[in-house]
This record gives sequence, structure tokens and C-alpha cells, in this order.
Amino acid sequence: MLISSATFNNILGLNNDLISSCPEFSIAREWLLKKVAPETSEKQAFNIIKSQQGLSQLMKAYADDVRSDFISNAEQSLRRTISIKPFRITESLQTISFMRQLHAHYFHFTKYVDIPKSILNQFETSYQSLLSSTLTPAVFTMVVTTYLRSFDLCDRNDIVYDNMRVLKNARSDNLIEKLVMDKFLSDFKKRIEQDHKMKWNASIFSALDAWILNTVLPDSLNLVSIDKDDMLYLLNSCAKEAVVNLRTRELFDIVVDFPSSRPALKDLRQAITTNKQRAAVVSIFQKSCANRLLHGGANTVDILYGYISAIKCFKILDPRGVLLERISKPIRKYLKERDDTISELVSGLLGVSTSNISDLSLEMKSSRAGKDHLLPHANGLNWYPDPIDAPVDFSTDNNFDIVGNLLSMYDSKDAIIKELMKRFAEKMLFPSENLSEDILMKIELLKVQFGERQLSDLDVMAKDIAESKRMNSLIRKGTRDASQLDSNFHMNVISRLFWPKFPTDHVNVPASINKMVQKFSTKYSELKQGRSLVLLSSVGTATIELQLQDRKLEFTVSPDKASAISMFHNHDSWSFNDFSEALHVSHDKARELLSFWEKQGVLKKSDSDVYSVLEKASAPLEQDFNNNPRPGSDVDDSKEEMKIYWSYIQGMLTNLGAVNAEKIHSFLKMLVPKETPYVKTLDELKVFLDSMVEEEKLIVKDDGLYKLH
Repeated sequence: MLISSATFNNILGLNNDLISSCPEFSIAREWLLKKVAPETSEKQAFNIIKSQQGLSQLMKAYADDVRSDFISNAEQSLRRTISIKPFRITESLQTISFMRQLHAHYFHFTKYVDIPKSILNQFETSYQSLLSSTLTPAVFTMVVTTYLRSFDLCDRNDIVYDNMRVLKNARSDNLIEKLVMDKFLSDFKKRIEQDHKMKWNASIFSALDAWILNTVLPDSLNLVSIDKDDMLYLLNSCAKEAVVNLRTRELFDIVVDFPSSRPALKDLRQAITTNKQRAAVVSIFQKSCANRLLHGGANTVDILYGYISAIKCFKILDPRGVLLERISKPIRKYLKERDDTISELVSGLLGVSTSNISDLSLEMKSSRAGKDHLLPHANGLNWYPDPIDAPVDFSTDNNFDIVGNLLSMYDSKDAIIKELMKRFAEKMLFPSENLSEDILMKIELLKVQFGERQLSDLDVMAKDIAESKRMNSLIRKGTRDASQLDSNFHMNVISRLFWPKFPTDHVNVPASINKMVQKFSTKYSELKQGRSLVLLSSVGTATIELQLQDRKLEFTVSPDKASAISMFHNHDSWSFNDFSEALHVSHDKARELLSFWEKQGVLKKSDSDVYSVLEKASAPLEQDFNNNPRPGSDVDDSKEEMKIYWSYIQGMLTNLGAVNAEKIHSFLKMLVPKETPYVKTLDELKVFLDSMVEEEKLIVKDDGLYKLH
């Protein structure tokens, strides 16, 4: 649309009589149109107009001249530039350059004469109104956003600042301020995410505050007209929002990396200010768990490890435990559905060294020491009010007591107690364990968790082991011929009603062993009138040494397995049926015993179901007694299988730098999707990583950390 002269009359209020009565007015007006420095006569005419209070009328007349000139000479050129499709950075720069020239052309007089600010503002308003007919809000937005798209406004750029001033001169409203502010804040948030992504081992707020105050704030004031304090408040708010968004997206990996990532958790807690952000933390973390943890490819112990880390992390994020309660529900539900959860949980409680959650035994100690925190008055200055998003029935009890939290997954503790009794029985009946201080301490700690009554059978079991030790010593001393009881022979006498039920299969033990058993039983019956013993041949341990033609092997096995291999001492081979009959065991039991020794490379089976001793090992053993994988042709196959995880390892090392094998192993379990689950052992991973070192794709440092070559 075109701006009519009536519009300019309304803006500047021209008195037309002054034009006809003042010749100096015409001289001054003609000079304004020349776009050159004024001559003496022109400057004198201008000063006379100014002294007669006629500048307002003069600038109105000049505005009319500008309008006519723009319509005749400039408008079409501007329209052609902004109508080019596609409109790219080149066209945007052409538009800005044209507007710069246009402004310099029509405002040339400001270099030579002083115009009162109010009158200059009136002319500027008329000029901007003139441009608005071509640079509509939609067109102006296109020009500005296209130009700014090529720049990061967090980087100081004087050319950008200058072009922004040109664009500001084109409109009287604050559209340019809004567009620039939106882009600046967007770049500001992106910069924070780029600079601090995957960096969790130190708080970022001190560095962030200094950067904002010393760099970002001064630069932002060059771009937009805003109060300094208001801008600082806005920047700090946006910085916290960016930190929340970044750390919320990374939260699953932060939990995996705990405790190294503790500073990142504290930053997230400091930055969260709204219930919407708290809800996002729960939602995004639950989705990450569903995709990366709660699937068939993840080991149960790793899910438990992840949940334990989550408990520790969310204690930092939300000391009242509302967030933990919300994220825990799907994890707890999934764990309850797994058959081996109780077994893995008990391994952790007992501190089994091969378990990834063996630290649970240490948690029991700290939990016992900190029971006072459950008292209403004990929180003191550490008390926090319930968040507004806490459910009505919310309770903090046991939320952060890791052992209590895990045990509370089950309404009944019977299955856990049954597994505990089984494990303690195995440990107590193993010669190297018996009643060690460690076992006794664990029993006491477990009583705190489960109660004295529920674990009272453990006291009886412990008493049986202590009494057995005393009886062995007593019987040995009371035997005239000490050789009748070998010094390595030891019998445990257990109370049938208080111990887990053991298999009662009878196995013919070697004659020398049977003689000692009978001697011990007779002496025991003499000491314990009215009591007799029943041998449990599948319970306990026997250490045996096998001397073969080309090798010597040593095993620690159950008595029935030792009895089975002793059958081959005087017989080179046995048919399956004869072996079963001679050992006095069922066919199923016989097959179990023979298969065990076949897997150890001690026996071999013929097509006619005859078992014989493998005196010479003709090939590498498939698997040793300690379940160590054998070296050989499988290595190449394993390497090929591992290659599907190479992209994950590359991405991890790109983001995190040098990382040890254990951390890579842990990350792969969490990162790899369920479609191609990561189920390799740590040893297999190390073999693969070392092969990548040989191929010069990785470098291994002296401290065992791997990094990209």
C-alpha cells in the first residue's frame, strides 16, 4: 500500500502558508534534495528556518519529497529483492545493504545540520511508515530470520551488530527486538548444551555465571534495548532452563556414571524450579529405562545395579523421595517378574565378590548405623517439606535405605529368606568358610533387616557347625588308632529340621572313606546316646587329585562327584548301566555325574554309551572347572560378533575421552537396544578392545584407559 500525503500532514502538522511566504524555505528544501554538503547560502537559509521555528514544516515537506522519490525510484527495487524465491542469506544481505543505502541517502542531512530530536523522530516515523508498506511484518521477519540463521549470536560480531542497527531503523515497532531476542536466547541455550554436554564431574554454574556476566550480558546489550538488570535476570533464567533440559536428557547416563557424575546431579537439583520440569525428569528417565534397561537383553544384576544407582542419584535430586517413588514403579515391577532377581539380590546382600552389587553388604552396615534417621525428630536441619507434587499417601520410609527399598519389592520375604538359608548353608558347609567372622557379621546384619524370629534357624545352623567342630576334635582324640580318621577328614552334623532340604540320594563312597564315616558314626552314637547319622553324599566338599598320563588335575567337588570318578580308579571304563548299578544311583543321577566329568575332559563317552578315562588330552579342553572360556577358533567368531557394538564404543569414546573397560562394559549394557542386546562378558570385551588396539583403531594408556587412535 502507499502512504498518502494526508498521513504526513497529520504526522507533522504542516502550515502551508509558511512555504509561500518564506523564500529561505525553498532554498533549504532544495538543499535537502541534493544529498550534498550545504553551501553558505543554503546553510544560512536553514538557520533562518530554524530560528523561525519552521524546521517541523520543512521536514514535513522533505518527507513528502522522500515519499515521492521512494515510490518512483526505490520501491520496485526493494520489492524485486524480497520476492526472490528461495529467499536465502544472499537475498537477505542484499535487502539489508539496500536498506542501509536508503537510510544513508534520505538521512544525509544529519551529517551537516542539527535537528531537534523530537522533529527528527517525527521524520523517522514517517520514513518507517513509508517502508512498512513494502516491509510488512511477515516480510521483515523473513529478512531478519534468514540473515540471523547463519550466525551464532553468542559470538561477538560487529558486522552483525551493525546490520541489526540498520534493521532497527526500518521499523518503528519492537518486532526486530523480539526476533533478535528469540534468536539470541536460542543460541545461548544451544551454546550451554554444546559446551557442557556429557561433562558431569564438576559443577558448571560458577563458570556459567562468569561467562554470562563478563561476555554474554555485554554482547546482548549491543543487540537489544533492555535494562541491564532485566537482561541479567533473563539470562540466568534461560541458563537454568538449558541446564535442566540438558541434564534431564542425559539423566540415564548420569545415573550409570554415578558417583563421578554427582556434581551434575547437584546442578540439576539447583536448576529445577517448576513442577513441569520435575514431571519431565520422571517421564524422560522412565522412557530411557524402558528402552535401555528394562528389556530381555539386560542381565538382572545390571538392572539391580542401575536401580541402586538411581536410588542414590534421586536422593540428591529430591531429598524427600517423591521423584524416586515415581521412577521406581516400573523398575520394581519388572524386577519382580524376573526369576533370578531374588538370587542376584541375595548374592549382593552376602557380598559375593563376583556380583556387580556386592556393595549391598556394605549398605547393610551403613543402614544399621543410620537407623536413627527413621525417628521423627532425627532429621533436624536436614528436614525437607513434601513437594507439591507428592501423592496423598506418600511416605519417605525406606525410600533411600537401599537394602530396605529392594526388599520392599516383595510383599512376603519368605522366598528371600529361603534363598538366604540355602546360601548360608552352602557357605557354612564349605571348609574355608565355616563360621568365619564375616558370616557371623552378615547374620547379625540380616537380622536387623528381617527380624530375629525370621532368621532364628541361622542360629541353629551356626550352632551345628560349631558343635560339629567340637565333636570332630573330641572323636579324633578318643580314637586309639589316629590313622582310622585321616587328618583331612571332617564331618558336619546338621539338625535336619532347621537346615534347607538337601538331596538324599545314596552314593557308594570309596571304601576308605566309608570306613572313616562308619567309625565317626559309631563314636558319635556313643557320645550322643539315641542318635544316629545319615550320610548326605551330595553335600560338602572333597579335594581330589587326578594323575593322568599327560597331565595332573586337581578338583574340589561334592562327595558324590568324587565317588563317581573314584569308580575309574580300578576300572578303565564303565558302561552306563553298570556304572549306575555299582554306584547305587538312579540313571538320572548317574548321567549327571558322568556328564560332569566328561565336561572337565577327564572322561570320554563312546557311541555305545561306555565311559572311559581320557588319559591323553587330544584337543584343548572345551571348558575348565572354573568355567574359563578356552582359547582357540572361537576368538575370531567372538570378535565378529563384537563388531556390531563398535559404533557404540566409538561414540562413547568420542564423547567421554579415555575410558576403562569396566565402564565401557557397563555403558554397553545400558546403551545397546533390546533388538541387539549386549550379552558379552567383560573378558570378551577386553579381548575385543585389545584387538582394536592391534588394528590401531584404539590406544590403551598405561592406566588401562582406552581412547580412539
